[in-house]
Amino acid sequence: MQKPSARPSLKNIAEEANVSVSLVSKVLNDRLGNTGVTEVIAEKIRTTAKELGYRKNLSAESLRTGRHNAIGVLIHRHGESGSGLTGNIVLGITEAAREHNQKLILNFFERDDEFIEMSETAHRGMMDGLIIGGALHPDLKNHIFSIQKQGLPVVTIFDQPIHPKIVNVGMDQKLAQEMATLHLLDQGCKSVGTLSTHPERTRGYQKAMKDRGIPIHPNWIQDTGALRYTYQAGEAAVKNWLSSDTLPDGIAAQSDAHAMGIINSLHAGGVKVPEQVKVTGFDNSAFCEYVRPTITSVSQVHEQRGKRTMEMVLDLSKGKNAVHEEVQPELILRGSSRSPKD
Repeated sequence: MQKPSARPSLKNIAEEANVSVSLVSKVLNDRLGNTGVTEVIAEKIRTTAKELGYRKNLSAESLRTGRHNAIGVLIHRHGESGSGLTGNIVLGITEAAREHNQKLILNFFERDDEFIEMSETAHRGMMDGLIIGGALHPDLKNHIFSIQKQGLPVVTIFDQPIHPKIVNVGMDQKLAQEMATLHLLDQGCKSVGTLSTHPERTRGYQKAMKDRGIPIHPNWIQDTGALRYTYQAGEAAVKNWLSSDTLPDGIAAQSDAHAMGIINSLHAGGVKVPEQVKVTGFDNSAFCEYVRPTITSVSQVHEQRGKRTMEMVLDLSKGKNAVHEEVQPELILRGSSRSPKD
């Protein structure tokens, strides 16, 4: 197929596909209505447009439709260094934006006042919708709801919806930690501990232990305090377990940094992982693949959630319906929790 030297037009596509210009326009602008065109013909038109190198004139389309083909994204970075949580959210959003020919107006914020300042441009005159995610700011709930009430579609990426009328793509933290704990028990562990940092994750651990009828020794749950999700919290937990002779044979950490600190401290103390103690992490950070043993970890499927959020905000911007969704976490199995025979 010979590409025209000038920028290809709808007419070029119509001539190449042997169809009318109006049909090409309807297919490429997703306005088929009652045309009755078959999927075979529609796909032929799309393929021809791609082969000819056709690109929509977004400026003209914006004038015609009143749309900007731009989505705002406000993210509060979260997760320990190396976890990749924020990056995976943005990657998913970006990939979906590219698929749907959307521009992104991306900003990061840390404080409530930064969000409020940035959100002043969040209106129909600048963008077609707004995505908000990352670390939750509960005090911003009413402000976000106000943005939506002014006519701008909003979709959030938090664990749970912040308002019944603000669509959210969430994930069950309790279920995620329950999955990790049950995996350790299924691998033959008789005593499983955790580092108590995230309340819902701790409840998931407790549910798994209760469901299996295993009483929890008070020292199996280590409170991380100010150390929270850090490597140092993992080190401190192992030190406490070894000094009190209450070391569990399975540890469902609540971050991958926890898991790394735990594994290195156990090795330093002469305890083998996974032969003597099996360990899981949380967040499926990139480094889980590159340490030894590799770390079994829970994925919060942020990239998938980012993609879905973009699709939902686009649906809302076109007047379609969207409802809350909860994406299932995934347990990525690796060497730190597997029996030698696996």
